[in-house]
Amino acid sequence: MKKPVILIVGIIYILSIVIVGFLGIKPKVFNEKIYVEDIVLTFDEKLTKKETTNPNIDYFYTAKNVENLTFDITAQVTPNNATNKECVFESVGKDDYYTVSSVYAGEATIATIQCSGSNLGRTISLKVSSTDGNKSMVKFIDILLWLI
Repeated sequence: MKKPVILIVGIIYILSIVIVGFLGIKPKVFNEKIYVEDIVLTFDEKLTKKETTNPNIDYFYTAKNVENLTFDITAQVTPNNATNKECVFESVGKDDYYTVSSVYAGEATIATIQCSGSNLGRTISLKVSSTDGNKSMVKFIDILLWLI
């Protein structure tokens, strides 16, 4: 090869490296962790939400029967593409008249609250939190059970 051809190929090679460096594809981050921004709660149809003026009670629910009541609360998170969509339900009080068990079902966490005995006028206090490491995504729920 002649000298000018080798020189031109070398210059084009160096220019291509510079051009790709400035105008190249932006690096894409893989395994990016998307945190939960909000937890949306849906309550069982056994409970009816009522308006309350009591600032200490978040949810005032009535039920047709509060004896040995069992109901579900579903927790879905936003955004839909969050890395970890699982939530944890915990009993806040040391009350022994109800138990909380939860299971993660793909798109939502479903908690079953099972009350024992007469629960008229009792309050169920729960803490719902995401398990993705976002410590600020916590909701506290107080449910007052009353007859319709």
